[in-house]
Amino acid sequence: GLAVESRRRIDGVLAISGMDGKGRHCLVLWRDLRRIDAAALDAWFAEHHARLAETLDIVYANGDHTLGALRKPEEGWTAETIEPAFRALMFDAAS
Repeated sequence: GLAVESRRRIDGVLAISGMDGKGRHCLVLWRDLRRIDAAALDAWFAEHHARLAETLDIVYANGDHTLGALRKPEEGWTAETIEPAFRALMFDAAS
């Protein structure tokens, strides 16, 4: 689960920030994959991520993306695709 701190829709991307059960600061990005491809999401993230989360440990985004390539050397966050993480949490944890 995620303890939601903020939920905003900015330029077609739903951005949800909060803290997960492991104490990590998360940013979840949800977009319409037909309208916002990986390159457009990279541009969106470069413009908006600094004002969405003061501290950031992990970014989740739906669909294929290359957000991890945008991380600066001094930043410690990682980027993951939502779908595999969701399946693992929903189905692997139950077994």
